[in-house]
Amino acid sequence: NATDSAQKQAIEDAFRNKRFVIHALPFTYETEAMDLEEFVRGYGFSSKLSREFGFPLPVDAKMTDVPVHTWGLVPLLNHAGIKFMHIGCNGGSPYPSVPPVFWWEGPDGSRILTMYSKDYGTPLIPPSDWPYQTYLALVMTGDNQGPPKPEDVKNMIDEVHKKMPGVSIKIGRLSDFYDALMIEKDILIPVVKKDMC
Repeated sequence: NATDSAQKQAIEDAFRNKRFVIHALPFTYETEAMDLEEFVRGYGFSSKLSREFGFPLPVDAKMTDVPVHTWGLVPLLNHAGIKFMHIGCNGGSPYPSVPPVFWWEGPDGSRILTMYSKDYGTPLIPPSDWPYQTYLALVMTGDNQGPPKPEDVKNMIDEVHKKMPGVSIKIGRLSDFYDALMIEKDILIPVVKKDMC
């Protein structure tokens, strides 16, 4: 159908022009109910798209809904080149006792920087006790609503500038947060060496 072809072309053009990016995971995993093959096959989607369009493989990942995961996930992500992962809890679920940002260390000693939110995304403005210079405002729309409209993005940027004059804003990918945080001086990031619970 012509509409499907035109839509596919528009999506491919937007991806090619970096108007949107992908992360490493195709969907939210229930890590304690998966086997290794399911997990590794999941990388195939982002790998295929990245290679097809000549982009580097993603080094970031995102999951929502499932509130806790096993630390066996960490080596699988780390050894696939993932440096940063955001986990957003379903707002109606209990959440684990973990810091908002932490090095999650797996049983083999490998680590990934992990940010955990009590909702799918994060608030637009960092909490008053945010300990870092860099903050990830991860704005999520509701289920099946698509991305925010351009005017909504403009309104959010205006709100940030009003509430935090002089702040620098970058719209980018999840790994941009990792890159910015890693160059901050004298930061202490806690380490979690266990399953989330």
